[in-house]
Amino acid sequence: MLKNLGCQKRKVQLVGDDIREGLTCVLSIKVADPKFSSQTKDKLVSSEVRPVVESLVNDALSEWFENIPVKLKILSVKLLKAAAARMQQEKPESLQEEKVLRCFIFTR
Repeated sequence: MLKNLGCQKRKVQLVGDDIREGLTCVLSIKVADPKFSSQTKDKLVSSEVRPVVESLVNDALSEWFENIPVKLKILSVKLLKAAAARMQQEKPESLQEEKVLRCFIFTR
């Protein structure tokens, strides 16, 4: 579904955080014996539920994007911007690390 975003042409590599940034989903699920990650019950960790939910959400999103391709284009622009911003933010850190290493090597 998201394979043809133009990532290869732009040399952008998407990660999960790029896709999840700014997205919210509310699901209502009834489970006989639910297991949560903490007392606040903000994350369901029942292993039998995850594959079913993933499959249903994937099918529904695929159908939605096929029926409304404009939404996929809007999402693809958002994903590429998020990935580009993340990559730009990572760049100075690696340059800074390189400068520190150079200083360390030359001062020894």
